Amino acid sequence: MLVLLDIYQLIAFGAALKRILFAYILASLLGSCTSEHSAAFGPQGEGNANDESALARLAPLSHDLIKGRPEDREESVPAKSASQEDMIGPCPFSEYHSNFSEQTHQWYRWTKDGADGRLTYSALDTKDTGSLIAGGNSFQLDTNHLDSGPLYLFAIAWTDKRLQTFPVSSFDIAGDDKRRGLGVPCINLTRGWLFIRAKSEALDLRGGELVFWFQAHDRYIFKAVNYAFTKHPIEPEALQGEFHNVCMQLTDSLDDWTCMGTNKTDQRLIYGCSPNNTRFKAVLANVVYNIGFIVRHNKHPDGSVPITESPSGSLLISEIVVSPTFPGVEKCGPPQHLRALQ
Repeated sequence: MLVLLDIYQLIAFGAALKRILFAYILASLLGSCTSEHSAAFGPQGEGNANDESALARLAPLSHDLIKGRPEDREESVPAKSASQEDMIGPCPFSEYHSNFSEQTHQWYRWTKDGADGRLTYSALDTKDTGSLIAGGNSFQLDTNHLDSGPLYLFAIAWTDKRLQTFPVSSFDIAGDDKRRGLGVPCINLTRGWLFIRAKSEALDLRGGELVFWFQAHDRYIFKAVNYAFTKHPIEPEALQGEFHNVCMQLTDSLDDWTCMGTNKTDQRLIYGCSPNNTRFKAVLANVVYNIGFIVRHNKHPDGSVPITESPSGSLLISEIVVSPTFPGVEKCGPPQHLRALQ
């Protein structure tokens, strides 16, 4: 009997020892988990909104992509870069209105006016009356598009998004915070209306033509595209003496625009032309770089590039409007008259 009792006692002791060991292991595990939880959320497991490092460690967990997740669960989608956003259209902004009297927008020309004699984008001055002065005698030829003919950047403006990424060193303005764009990240010109109120002060285009122009990005060819609205050149002779209104509707037909292509001697080859009217309409609806006015010259009939002189004199501009709708009879006159001109 004593032997049997000792055996039963040993078995009971072993079972008790196993329970103690199991309890110890379980307690150790729970203690470890409680320690990690407290480190992330603060004492006693309470959330601490000021503990940024803890939130940063936890945040990625909510965005992990898990294989085989149910279809109704939301998956994280990586944010698009600024360049990717630029390629998507159409642009939701289709209106621009200048405010030169308060200098809320800036327009530029390509000149050699820099203090050190280098080529720069120089901000156009404004008169006391609030009119923009586009002109001068130091325009420089833009050689980026010689295959389409010489041109001069007469008065151009940047979208806000493009201006943020453009090199500050390209401008004659010392501080980056002093540069200002159009007030929108992009602009939609589809069937838009252009209105300017301007006055010529001995403006001589030296054989060129003054036209509205834009620069955008064609994601099909992955190049910048430049187009001039050559259907309706702006005639300085009609703007002499006093301020006059100029109003025109921008079409979406390639027949009315001229592509300012590239310069094949430039090894970068970053400029191109949209391959068809469908692609052209896409870039017209999402102008992400510039709008403005240029003075352009045609090439000679034999295809050679003429030697040109830069424009002289100036054009005073008191107002520039881009609108998706007809600007009104007070600005543009009877709409039937305008339609007859198109």
